[in-house]
Order: sequence, then C-alpha cells, then structure tokens
Amino acid sequence: MDYSKQLFIRPINQPTKLPHILANLTPLKSRMKRMQRSTSNNIEQEKRNGLDHENESTNNADSRKLKKNKLIVESSRQFKEIDNADDQLHQYNRLDQSDCGLNKSDRKRENCVLHMNYNGQLAALVCKVRTNDLPALKHRLSPLLRQHKSRFRNVLVERNLFKQTGLIHALMTCATTGDFADLEQALQCDALRCKAQGCKIVSIEKGTLCFNCQPADIPKVLARLKLCGYKPLHTEVGHCSRETPVKLTAGQLQRYGEFLKALHADTDIVKVYDNVENSTLHG
Repeated sequence: MDYSKQLFIRPINQPTKLPHILANLTPLKSRMKRMQRSTSNNIEQEKRNGLDHENESTNNADSRKLKKNKLIVESSRQFKEIDNADDQLHQYNRLDQSDCGLNKSDRKRENCVLHMNYNGQLAALVCKVRTNDLPALKHRLSPLLRQHKSRFRNVLVERNLFKQTGLIHALMTCATTGDFADLEQALQCDALRCKAQGCKIVSIEKGTLCFNCQPADIPKVLARLKLCGYKPLHTEVGHCSRETPVKLTAGQLQRYGEFLKALHADTDIVKVYDNVENSTLHG
C-alpha cells in the first residue's frame, strides 16, 4: 500500500512553532538571599513611611500604656499623700485651737451701734456694743425687747433721733461751788465759758458731772475745764437726743430702770444712751 500520498510533507524553510519557555537558571540559595533582602527593605521602607510593623507597633503601644498607667498610679499616690497631710494639718489646727481656747468667743470683737425703741416709742436708746457676732447678740436680746414692747430701729428708714456729741466726765471741787448759791446755774456758766454746750449733774453725792460739746472740740474744752478747777475723769464720743428729753412718771421710770439693768447685764453691751430726762445712764 502506498502511504506517500497520505503524508503531508511540510517544507524545510517553514519550521514548526514551538512555545517559548523562560527558564530561571539562578541557583536556589542566591534566590533566597535576594528575597530576604527585598523583604527587609520593604519593612524598612514602611517604617520610614510611618507604617510600623504590626508586632512592633503593638509592643510600643503597650509600653506607652504601661508608662501612662504608672504615671497615673504615682500621681494618685502623691495626691493621696497630700490629702492625708492636709487632713493631719487641719486636725492639728483644730486640736491646737481647742487646747489654746481659740474658740468663737475669743475672736476679735468689733464695735458697733444698736438703735432701739422702748415701750412703743415711749423712749429711744442707742447701745454701744462690742461683739464678734452681732446677729447672735440681737437674737439674745429679742426676748427682753418683746417683754418690754420694744424693738430695734432701722435708722436708714426711720428718722435718727440722736446725734454724736463729745462727752467729758469730770469731778467738781469745793472751789468750783463755793462762790455760787445756785449750783446748776454756776455749772452752766462754767460750761459756756469753757466753750461747752452744757453740763449735767450725774451724781450730787459723788460730785460727778458730764459736759457735752462738739466731738472736735473735746481737747479744747478739756483744757479749759482744767483751768477752771474741774478734774476730768475721761472723755468719749457719745450720742445725745436731737429733741427735748422725754419725761417719765415714777412708775414708768422704775419699769424703765429694770429694762436698762437687763440690758447692761449682757456682756456685749458697753454703753447705753437715751432721750429720757433724769435717766441714770451717765453714771
């Protein structure tokens, strides 16, 4: 059988196209070294770009967190020590004050003035007080005021019935009374001669007097009274009535005297001035 007719003979000048295969002929060890270098270079490049490796960033975050927690613990311990020291200091101060008796009653006392009405405006008073707790003093005096139908006056709203005056307390001598039959007239003459506004007999038995003048004229009047033979005891800036003194009956004076005695019983009351005639306040 003739097979020559069935075979297709390709010309020699047209070779068969075979697939092209690129073979990597680099040895295995050199390829591994190059891969390791490229991996390390990529990691370093990522670090330079701010993209740290996951494990390293976690470790750094953990270390920063531990340092922060340590600082917080140390700060809280220091604050606790400071608080404990402050508590000990306050406790020491309280004990020291209790031991030394530095309580509320021993604090600095201040001078102030209280205005009062007596028995439904029958009379008026001005009280010089020296206290470290004025509201407590007023609360303490409230029962006494209610008992005598009295109250505190607000001079900012009501008319002030008093004015300031200079008071000179003095003793009279035999020389000052020997030449005059009328003692009161002689005293008034001496008061005017010494530039005082008037004179009042406080106690005829003790020979005590009270001259009144302008507060600024106290030194001048005091010097003149000495030249006239009077013996000054002490001076003060007090309060006197702007109007004519109030006259009370014998019964009213007795009741009023009880009220004054109760006022003077309070240790914070220093002096009381009133507008009552024949009052015994200037003793």
